[in-house]
Amino acid sequence: MINSENSSNKITVLYIDFDRFKSINDTYGHDVGDEVLIEISKRLAITNNKDNILARLGGMNLY
Repeated sequence: MINSENSSNKITVLYIDFDRFKSINDTYGHDVGDEVLIEISKRLAITNNKDNILARLGGMNLY
């Protein structure tokens, strides 16, 4: 990100929050939840180019 300030490169951050994803895990189990995440990542990867980075933030349970 620092390097982009000194060049013509642009940076965009896209943050996607999957509403009620916990209910998928709770209802159908973590294996199905994993399949859903894999399918979502495949669909995002189709539109991705080699210079982009796809990443997942997760595991944050706040009670």
